Amino acid sequence: MKTNKTQRNIKHLNELKERFQHLSTEIIATRLTNFNKTNDIVIAYKQILKERGVYDYLTVLS
Repeated sequence: MKTNKTQRNIKHLNELKERFQHLSTEIIATRLTNFNKTNDIVIAYKQILKERGVYDYLTVLS
């Protein structure tokens, strides 16, 4: 079955989320300050934090 670009992007983001799920909230928040905001990894990190109830990652760092 062929997948379109959107489906591949969603699959890629889900794979990244699985890959980084074990990281602590603090580590994810720290890493977010060092990435370009359009990076797929940033999107995955933010989704993980959102699932953990953290909507503003900068509050974790303070």
